[in-house]
Amino acid sequence: MSFVVPKFIERKPKIVGPLNLKQLFYVGVGVIASVYLYYTASFYVFVFLSIILISSGVFLAFYKVEGISITTAIGNFFFFFMSSKVYLWKKSGLPPKIIRRKIKEEDKKEKGTIVLDMAEKSKLKHLFEKTERY
Repeated sequence: MSFVVPKFIERKPKIVGPLNLKQLFYVGVGVIASVYLYYTASFYVFVFLSIILISSGVFLAFYKVEGISITTAIGNFFFFFMSSKVYLWKKSGLPPKIIRRKIKEEDKKEKGTIVLDMAEKSKLKHLFEKTERY
């Protein structure tokens, strides 16, 4: 039995030409604001603000940072700086204490007991002295 596997499921459907709904919204807001400025502001203010508004709309619609949209990156930026950055480590349980003692022969013979061979003294000092000579 064969199954059809959908391809390109991460793509958003195109609404108008090459634009999806989100991109159309960002570019459309910039254009509508520019049209409003055309009727309300002087010509030089209109040109200056229209360039800024339309270019920012295109920037928000199409620019990507490391594969994610700039709007998501800006949202993550503000979320990171507004959220708490205090990380606390809570002990869930203490590790078992290892007690050095001489193990009796009876303990070694019992089933289910684990015998740990531990060095009496640290060998780090000895290793450090060896490396110091070279």
